[in-house]
Amino acid sequence: MIAAMRSDDDLIEQIKRLGQQQAQLAALQSKLPGMNESGTAGGGKVAVKINGRGELLSLSIDPSLLDPAHKDELEAMILGATRLARSRIDTMIEFEMQRMAGAQA
Repeated sequence: MIAAMRSDDDLIEQIKRLGQQQAQLAALQSKLPGMNESGTAGGGKVAVKINGRGELLSLSIDPSLLDPAHKDELEAMILGATRLARSRIDTMIEFEMQRMAGAQA
C-alpha cells in the first residue's frame, strides 16, 4: 500500500515536471523570432541575418560579386554565411535549453 502511494506521488511529480518543461519550451519557442544572428563569408562580402526559426531576415552582397563570372563563388559564400548564422542560432538555442534544464534541477 505504501509503495503504491509513493508510486502515485512519483507519477504526480513527473506530471508536474512535464508541465513545467512544456511551459519552458513554449516560452523558448516564443523567443525564437527575436533571436537573431548573423553570418558572413568572403571577408564580409556576403552577410546574412537569420532568426531563431531559421528565417532569412536580410542578405547583403558586395556589388563586386554580382558579375556572372563570380556566380559559383557567390553561391558558395551565401551558403557559408547562412550555415555560420544557423550554427550560431543553434548554439543560442542549446544554451537556452541548458539554462532551462539547470533551472529545474
